[in-house]
Amino acid sequence: MNKSTILRQITMLKIIPKHPAFVLTKDLYQRLIDDGFKTSTRTVERDLHKLADVMGLINYDSPEGYKWSYINHARELLPALSPSESLLLLQAKEHLKNIMPFKALQSLEPRFDKAEATLSQNTVMANWQDKIKVVQGMVPLIVAEVNEQIREDVYEAVAQAQQIKINYRKNNGDVADYALSAHGLIIKDYVQYLVASKLSSPDTFQLFKLSQIQSVERQFLDNLPSADDVSVFIRSDVTGFMISEEPILLKMNISGPALNLLENSKLSDDQHLKFFTGSTGRQCALLTATVDFTYTLVHFLLGYGKLVQVLEPENLVDALEERKTGEVF
Repeated sequence: MNKSTILRQITMLKIIPKHPAFVLTKDLYQRLIDDGFKTSTRTVERDLHKLADVMGLINYDSPEGYKWSYINHARELLPALSPSESLLLLQAKEHLKNIMPFKALQSLEPRFDKAEATLSQNTVMANWQDKIKVVQGMVPLIVAEVNEQIREDVYEAVAQAQQIKINYRKNNGDVADYALSAHGLIIKDYVQYLVASKLSSPDTFQLFKLSQIQSVERQFLDNLPSADDVSVFIRSDVTGFMISEEPILLKMNISGPALNLLENSKLSDDQHLKFFTGSTGRQCALLTATVDFTYTLVHFLLGYGKLVQVLEPENLVDALEERKTGEVF
């Protein structure tokens, strides 16, 4: 067996997914051709039958030809993982399971299985998964359920830069149909947003919560071009509900947990802390930072109560006071 044959077979084995997913012989052949291998569908099928018992492959006939999968307990042809790589993969799985489409993660299951096996065999790192916890900086919430097929269709439309039609439940409970160009995704805390523009207004980006999309119809048409750059829109704090489009220079005195947080993380790149001792002997700091003026910022500052004293700008001071004393209901 020559070198090119071995390389072709290794490449082919890496393409085959774990059951119940499958790949057709003709698709395997096309992938190999695209990768520059000279072969035929007959050769591909012959190789697969030879390797089936050794690699744990199963096949079943269909009108489109043979379908190939790894059986669930089979070990796919994957390179060895170090314990640290295994830990990283399993942590990634934990944080992505409520964000990424199920099929996207399912395609990585063999790697996750290999990572779990690697850690279980390592006496030092076997229990590391039980020793790591990432805590969100807010009250833990139950994630709003997103229909898996809807998530998959939306992600695919964004990846392909294509149009979709959605049936959407608005915040007030009304339901409406929209024809959209799917431009991007924003994932903030527990909420996933589709960034899209209506076909009737292609230059205006809007947010649609994936949990409120009732149905999706793929159009397989290219997005209508937008005059604005979606990457600029995504980088702005659009999910923070802007109060003003212009950034503000924030000046405030902080102490206690607020100081501890902002001493170890920043509100902006230009954040500066000037430390001083308060009247009670507590360590305090005057913080200055250029930030977006959003409702998220207002709620963040209110959450620290008297540990935060906003000095400037005046419109932020007024917004905080309104939240404290104004009528809500």
